[in-house]
Amino acid sequence: MKLNKLLYGLSAIAVMSILVGCAKEEMKLKQDSYTIEYGETIQTDIKTYLDNTDDFIKETKLSGVPENETEKEYPAIGEYVLTLQHNKDEGSVKVTVQDTVAPVFKDVKDNYEVDYGKNFDVNNIKALDLSTVEYTLDDSKVNYKKAGTYDATVIAKDSSGNQAKQNIKIKVKEEEKKETTKSTNKSNSNTSSKSSKKSSSSSKKSSSFSSSKSNSSKSSGSTSSASSSGSSSNNSSSSSSGSEITVTKDPNDHTEFDGGYADGYEEFEWPSDWEW
Repeated sequence: MKLNKLLYGLSAIAVMSILVGCAKEEMKLKQDSYTIEYGETIQTDIKTYLDNTDDFIKETKLSGVPENETEKEYPAIGEYVLTLQHNKDEGSVKVTVQDTVAPVFKDVKDNYEVDYGKNFDVNNIKALDLSTVEYTLDDSKVNYKKAGTYDATVIAKDSSGNQAKQNIKIKVKEEEKKETTKSTNKSNSNTSSKSSKKSSSSSKKSSSFSSSKSNSSKSSGSTSSASSSGSSSNNSSSSSSGSEITVTKDPNDHTEFDGGYADGYEEFEWPSDWEW
């Protein structure tokens, strides 16, 4: 009787073991979608996605993992589908790579100086980000043509739309004065021009005086010749009817003619019967 019971128990255990061994383990996904931040890597460990036995996981293959971006160690922003396969059993998981981190400003100063009349170059400020960053400057309160210190805001925005703001102060320098030099040059130019004109006028008047002097000398010589060839009575007549002038040279005298000067001659009046 005891032997029969023992045999019966052993048979039952054997049957259960066979039934358990013949039972098929089904794939169990922990979740069907994942979201990771741009810059992170996609997990390739199957235990991350399956809630199965170690033996089952060892016999499961993973595919669909994207390659990293060029010269980077993480994939690009986007959605990817990973495939898990165990014999004929198959499951899929969606992985989303997104960028939600805003740029971070680096080495920003409290104050920036610009020359009078020149705008602030926003490229002087940098921000760190894994994506491409564009910079804009809100300097609506800055008057670049008036010396002083003004408030401004720099906005850094990456290609995913994340943005960060940084308040700065812009100091506009005093304007450099250059009008004094220009005025001096203009004054020197006018003075030179006036001196040149005065010199030219004096030269013309001196030439006119010299010409008049020459004509006077010729007339005096002609009168003298006529007096020598005639009789004494005629000489007396010619002398009374002719006109003579005597010019005495004074080396220290300077006679002015309409703004010009002639050296070495005293003033004289032209005879009334001389015609020009």
